[in-house]
This record gives sequence, C-alpha cells and structure tokens, in this order.
Amino acid sequence: MSLLMFVVILYLIVAGTQYISDKTMVENAVALEKNILKAAVNCYSIEGSYPQNIEYLEENYGLIVDRERYVILYEVVGSNLMPSVAATPIGTYYFDQAWSKK
Repeated sequence: MSLLMFVVILYLIVAGTQYISDKTMVENAVALEKNILKAAVNCYSIEGSYPQNIEYLEENYGLIVDRERYVILYEVVGSNLMPSVAATPIGTYYFDQAWSKK
C-alpha cells in the first residue's frame, strides 16, 4: 500500500512540474510577442516606420530573442502598418487558442 501511495505522489509531483513548465513556456512566448511589438512601436515612434525584420530591433533597440526556444513569425505589410508577430515555443504547436505539445 505504501508503494502505491509513493508512486501516486511521485506521479503528481512530475505531472505538476510538467504543467508549470508548459505554462511558463506559453507565458514567456506571449511576453516575447509583446516585447517585439513594443520595440517595433518604439522604432516607429522614433524613425517613422516599422522595422522590416526582427534583427533590426535586436541590433538597434536592445530586443533579445531566444531563437533556441522560440520560432518567431514577423510579418510586415507596410512600413506604416503594425507588423504581425507570433512566437511559438519549439516543440509545440498552436491550435484553437491553446498550446499543445507535439
């Protein structure tokens, strides 16, 4: 009986840790998207146009992007229209308003 109790507690600890890790990864992706947009708006307010790529924001506005953890989609429609930004944690996919592991 005590072995079963130990296994159940161990499972709950592992599952809880994984849940917290996944939740943190998603929250960091959302924060990264907001930071990219904030840097783009800052660039627009100073230079009068949105940057054509993220590298420009990294070089000139101090944006830090962890490319080993996130895939970034940065779409520019025009120099005077706000770009579309999406950050996806590597090893996950976005479907129907929720992140899921592959």
